[in-house]
Amino acid sequence: HQRLWVRATMRDILSLQFWLLMAALLTFALFSLMDASLEWSALRLAVLIFVFSCLGVCLPRGLLELVRELALEARHRSPARTGGDAGYGPVVVLGAGDLGSLFLEHLKSSSDDLYPKLRMLGFLDETRVLHGRQLRSFKILGGLSCVPRLVEDEGLKGIVLAIRKPRQDLLDQLAELADDHGLKIYRWQVGMEEMG
Repeated sequence: HQRLWVRATMRDILSLQFWLLMAALLTFALFSLMDASLEWSALRLAVLIFVFSCLGVCLPRGLLELVRELALEARHRSPARTGGDAGYGPVVVLGAGDLGSLFLEHLKSSSDDLYPKLRMLGFLDETRVLHGRQLRSFKILGGLSCVPRLVEDEGLKGIVLAIRKPRQDLLDQLAELADDHGLKIYRWQVGMEEMG
């Protein structure tokens, strides 16, 4: 539960509120069938309070973040970014954890010429429970077994490794995929080095 919701996007929160509203409406409908004295004005008042509470809490906090996520998604899904051989091309990020999230934050604040023609397809992660979910509006496509399909269908050119301490067998598997499919492997990390 904590691993899934610690990375919840604004879309996830709004979706949850929508389903809670549907549950509230269904509950009021069932109670009104069981108790004829329940007034519809009470239902309308409860729904209005719920809607305005959700808007008052989420809108100021999430509108800017939602716009930033949509802009990032649109920027990286644009097929115009893939023309020519120079640049990064379509990539996936291996690691849908904290470092992967930080990489997306880095992309949001970076100019287009820092990573020329980079087009992010989504995430890869070996944790099966995350497959099919979204991280900051990018889908977690599966594990490394998806790479051959992505090379063929999407023209995948590289994998960005966003894992702090990758296991040696994972590094070996990445090297093998790079050799077999002509992929470039990039390592993205955040750190601080002493100048000296």
